[in-house]
Amino acid sequence: MCGIAGFVDPAAFTPDPREVLARMRDSLAHRGPDDRGSLALAPAWLGHRRLAVVDAGSAGRQPFVLADERGGVQIAAIANAEIYNHLSLRDAIRDGLGERSIGASDCAILPSLYALYGTDAPRHLSGMYALAIWDARERRLVLARDRGGEKPLYYARLLGGGLAFASEVRALLLHPAVRRDVDPVALRRYLTYDYVPGSRTIYQGIERLPPGTTLVWEDGRIALERHAAEAGSVERAPLSFAAAVERLWQALASSVAARLMSDVPLGVLLSGGLDSTALVAAVAAREPTSPIRTFCMGFAEAGYDESWAARQVAAHFGTEHHEVRIGGAEVLAHLPAILAHLDEPFADGSFVPMWLLSRFVRGAVTVVLDGAGGDELFLGYPTFTADPIARALARLPASLRRVLVPLASAIPPSERYASLADRARRLVSTLDLPADHRHPAWIGSVPPRWHQAALASGMRERAIAGEVFADLDALAARFERVRPGAHRLEHLSFQYLETYLAEGVLTKVDRASMAHGLEVRAPFLDHGGIDLAFALPVRHKRRGLTGKRVLRAMLAGRVPRAITSRPKHGFAMPIGAWLRGPLAEWMQDLLTPGAVARDGLLSPAWTSGLMAAHLAGEDHAKALWSALVLTSFCRGAHGPGARC
Repeated sequence: MCGIAGFVDPAAFTPDPREVLARMRDSLAHRGPDDRGSLALAPAWLGHRRLAVVDAGSAGRQPFVLADERGGVQIAAIANAEIYNHLSLRDAIRDGLGERSIGASDCAILPSLYALYGTDAPRHLSGMYALAIWDARERRLVLARDRGGEKPLYYARLLGGGLAFASEVRALLLHPAVRRDVDPVALRRYLTYDYVPGSRTIYQGIERLPPGTTLVWEDGRIALERHAAEAGSVERAPLSFAAAVERLWQALASSVAARLMSDVPLGVLLSGGLDSTALVAAVAAREPTSPIRTFCMGFAEAGYDESWAARQVAAHFGTEHHEVRIGGAEVLAHLPAILAHLDEPFADGSFVPMWLLSRFVRGAVTVVLDGAGGDELFLGYPTFTADPIARALARLPASLRRVLVPLASAIPPSERYASLADRARRLVSTLDLPADHRHPAWIGSVPPRWHQAALASGMRERAIAGEVFADLDALAARFERVRPGAHRLEHLSFQYLETYLAEGVLTKVDRASMAHGLEVRAPFLDHGGIDLAFALPVRHKRRGLTGKRVLRAMLAGRVPRAITSRPKHGFAMPIGAWLRGPLAEWMQDLLTPGAVARDGLLSPAWTSGLMAAHLAGEDHAKALWSALVLTSFCRGAHGPGARC
C-alpha cells in the first residue's frame, strides 16, 4: 500500500508547486515508508509514497509512465493499490496494444491499461485501489476508487479550475488554496454516525470520492461516473442451501488465493469470530504445509475480551499465533499519538485497539488479511435482528410507545459489552424515526434529538436538520431502482455496505493500519463475493435470530462447533469504565468549559453535564467519546484552527 497526492493547476496559481507537492506527498510518509517519487508535468503535479509489497525493488517505484518514441511522457499513473487481476490484464494489453515492456509491479500496468481503455480502465480492475492517471496528451486527470471503498481518496477544487487530490485529508490541507471551514451539516452527521458519511468531509472545501466511482477532470470541469457494478444488480442465484455453501467456499478460497500475492511477510488478523476464522480456514486449505501467522488483541476486561476464541481457532489450525493484551493504562500512554493521527473526527472507539494491534502486527509482517465485509454481506449484525422488532413496536399507539422509554431506562446499567440496558434504550428511543434512520442512531453516539443541546450556538444555527439523513434516503432510492421490491434485509445490507462499512469500518482499518505502514486486505470484498452475497436469497443468509447462516454452514466440519455457534461480538474497548478510571483525568482536562467554548463546535454546558452524569454512574460513554475525539481533532494539527 502507498499514499498518493497531487494537483492539477492550469492557471499556475500555486506558489512554488514543487515544494507544495513535496510537503503533500511526505505528509503521507506513514503510508509509504519505503520510497517516494514525484513527477512534474505542468499543469499536473504527482507525488507518491511507497510501501513496497509487490516487486519491492527500484523497478516498482512510482509514478509509472508511458512515453512516446522520443521519451516524452504521454501517460503517468500513481496508485495506492493492489491489483489482483494484473496478470490477466497484461494479456489484454498485449493483445490490444502489442508487445510492450511492463514492470513486474501490479500497478505498472496502469498507464498501458489507460492507453487501451481510456477512462473506462477502472472498470477492468479487480482489487483495492485509489489511483490517479494524468493524460498529458489530452490534459486530462482521472481519479478512481475501488468498489468496496477499501482505499480512500479525497479531492478539493482549486482557484482557476484546478483540482487537488490525496489519500488523506492531511495532505490536501497543505495546499495553500485549501481552506479549513467546518461544514455544519458534516458536523451533525459526524455526531450521528461517528464518522462523516457520503461524499462530504468535515471541511466544506474537501470532498470524498465515493467507492466504485471515477472522477474525470478536463479543462476545469469535473465529471463523476460510477464504474463498478451496483450491489444487487446481479441476477438472483437459484441455488439450494447446500449449493450456496459450496459456492461460497469456492468464492472465498479464490479471493483469499488472490490476496496472498506478496513479496513480503503476510498474516491474518484473527478475532475468533466467523469471518476471520473463515479466512484462516481458506489459507490453511490453500497452503496446508506453510505455517500461518495469526494476530489478535485481548482486553483485561473479560466482557470485552474474545482472545480465548482466537486461541482456540489458532490451536485448531496450528497457526503461529501472536497475541497482545491492553488495558486502560496502555491506552492512556498512546492516546495522544492515536488521536493526533486522525485528520477527520472519527468516533468509533475500536479505532484505538485497531491502531495498537496494527502497531504490534507491523513488528512481524507487512500484510494481513482481515474479515471486513462479512457482517454486511451475510447479515451478521445484531441490528438486523433489532430491525423487525423496532418496526413492530413503532406500529404501537403513541401512548404505549411512551411507556417503553421509562421501562428501558429502568434496566440496570452495565459496563459489559453491548449490554441489554444500552440496546433497549437505543431501540425504544428511535421508534419515532423512519426505519432507515434508526440504524445510525443505534450504532452512532449522539442522536439528532440531542443536537440542539450538543452544538455550540454558531454551529446550531447553520446546521440543517433535514440533511443529516439525506444520503440514506438517496441510497434507499438507488437500491430500489437496482432491485425493485427487494427484501427489507437486502436494503439494510446495501445501506451498511455503502455507509457503515465503506466510510466507517474500512476508514478505521485503513487509518489505523497505514499509520504503521501495515497493509490490510479484505477477501470478502472481492467482486465475486459481493455479487454472490446479493444473489443469494435472504433465507440462506439469515433465519430468525441467526445471521451468517451460509457462512456458519460453510465452516461446519472445518472448525470446532463452539466457534460456529458463537454470537456476534464486535471489536470494542470498555470506554465507559476507562472514562471513570484511567482516562477520567484526561477527559476532564480536555473538556474544560472554557476550552470547549473557544473551540466553537460543541456546547460547554452539554459536555460538562454529560461528563458529570457519566462520572456519577450513568452510561454516556459513546457520546463522551464522540465529544472527546472531536475536541482533540479541533485542537490538533489537522483541525480548523491549525496553521501549516
